[in-house]
Amino acid sequence: MDRAPVIVPHLTWAGGSAVAYSTVRRGTIATETASFTSNVTLTNMRFVRVLHTPVPGVTITVAPQPIATIAAGTPTMVSITIDATRATRTGLFGADIYAAGQATGYAHSIGLHYGLHFDSAVGA
Repeated sequence: MDRAPVIVPHLTWAGGSAVAYSTVRRGTIATETASFTSNVTLTNMRFVRVLHTPVPGVTITVAPQPIATIAAGTPTMVSITIDATRATRTGLFGADIYAAGQATGYAHSIGLHYGLHFDSAVGA
């Protein structure tokens, strides 16, 4: 019996997956935006933030979250907020944003291929 090929869900980030965001001054909040498309329709999308090296005082938030449904091939915008407290040390840091969602034919939410990698800096 022939089986239909399994389509592996993945995201494509506009502009590529490695981006540089502006410097965040200590004691301030910066908001950036990113856009992605999915190759399949997804439901219950959630994002996970990962700092490459933990930076005390830096918090990264992705919104909106969760996203109920994303249609295949539809550009979707998210906001990325970077909050640096006054006590945060200055310097560069890198982070990744990964997504999970449920695609048709999958029994549960799965991690999606191709996260967004970005670099930023904390300035005085």
